[in-house]
Amino acid sequence: MNQATRQAGSSSTGSVPAPAISSQQQGGVAIHPSERWETAFVYAFVSKFTSLRKKVEGFETPMDFELALMFSGRDPIIEAILSVFLVNLRPSIRNPQQKTERLVASVVEEYCKNPTERSIWWDEETRRNKDPLTGTKGFFSLSWDTKLTILRQLVEWQVTHCVHIRETIDTAWGKADKEANAPPPPEDPRSLENLRMIPLGQDSTRKRYWIVDDSPRIYMSSNPWKSLCPFTAISNSLEEFQAVIENLKRTASTFSDRAASQKPSRVRPNKNEQSHLELISKLELEQLPKVEAEVARVAKARKRLEQKTILLAQTDIRATRTRRQTRRPDYVYDFEDPEDNDDNDDYKYVEDMDDFIDDAAVLNSRKRPADTSPPDPTTGLEWRGERRSSRLGNAPPIAFDDDDLPPPAKRAKSSLGGSSVPPDDPPAGPGPSAPPIVDAAPLVGKKKSKFWYYTVEPIPGASTSKRRCRGLL
Repeated sequence: MNQATRQAGSSSTGSVPAPAISSQQQGGVAIHPSERWETAFVYAFVSKFTSLRKKVEGFETPMDFELALMFSGRDPIIEAILSVFLVNLRPSIRNPQQKTERLVASVVEEYCKNPTERSIWWDEETRRNKDPLTGTKGFFSLSWDTKLTILRQLVEWQVTHCVHIRETIDTAWGKADKEANAPPPPEDPRSLENLRMIPLGQDSTRKRYWIVDDSPRIYMSSNPWKSLCPFTAISNSLEEFQAVIENLKRTASTFSDRAASQKPSRVRPNKNEQSHLELISKLELEQLPKVEAEVARVAKARKRLEQKTILLAQTDIRATRTRRQTRRPDYVYDFEDPEDNDDNDDYKYVEDMDDFIDDAAVLNSRKRPADTSPPDPTTGLEWRGERRSSRLGNAPPIAFDDDDLPPPAKRAKSSLGGSSVPPDDPPAGPGPSAPPIVDAAPLVGKKKSKFWYYTVEPIPGASTSKRRCRGLL
């Protein structure tokens, strides 16, 4: 399933750009995954602790993850994420792709029934966790916000209970044995600098700007330590990323105007203005080149995926025949509509043959004069007969019965024991009579044979140079 399919099947707000209405304008209720901090939380865990972005086709940016969440049905991106999460929580699972929904329900039920485990579905009155999948048709039948909540809880359980996830975190933060597992260098993907998620900076109004990866996605929030902290995406493309930088620059230009109108001692910007300028420098000088390179890479990946989808569609349409075909091919050359031949399904031999004979008799009777073709005694019509070329002369009549066939010709036997006539004897018929065949005396020292041989004898009335060859061997 490609990105266009997920985008068309998600909802009216399933396009790549984030909606223009923020969660604050809707009374705190998010209408798109880009307005929930859990989206960035789950995507950051997937991109930093797994290699799914390199393995799953079409999974390149946070926008792809949001479209997959909003798709109403099974999506390969969500299935791949759930498979990795399930294996981390239950290492004994084999082939989780074949039973994803059942395994998700089993894992969630197991952790919710644990009395020492307090999840986000903890009920203080009953002192137990509520299973969000109870009474539903499965994970993929839920709404996008419920699916996002379950994914967030699965991430928290992995951070708490998955052995190799905890070892990676302890090694990056220097909590493990430093002699056996030294902290990775900053350029390592599993280093502290790459695993932790902190704001890139803040502007003069103390708004935090968050970046998860090298995609053009930028999140903006207020103070994350407060209970109510709106978390919204403000950039989804390279153009919007550049527009955010330009807006920050226009705001920074007012700092110098304000400083010029004040005393010389106040020319130096304050702390918030200094953070604003540092944010512009990080976005423009450090992050913008990475974003441009990432956008170019994603464009090439999308083009390859689109070409692959077209080739697969053409392969499904094109009918091919291999050498190992077990059925004989049925070549149909009659493309008539079967509905037009409903009246001709019942075949009657006698009636059809009578009609054919009558039609053929009428057709032949029109093209032959009465004096050359005698009438047929049964039908009274004149039968034309077979057409013969005038160059071949009068052909003998065609025999249709065994009684009409002439007796087979008998081959003459010669006086010397021959059983056949030589092949070059002219057939009997009108014309000058051939000279009689004279039996030659047997050769001296040769036995009598049944085969013909040829001798030379003078032709009467001809010169001595003209002789005939005839004889027996």
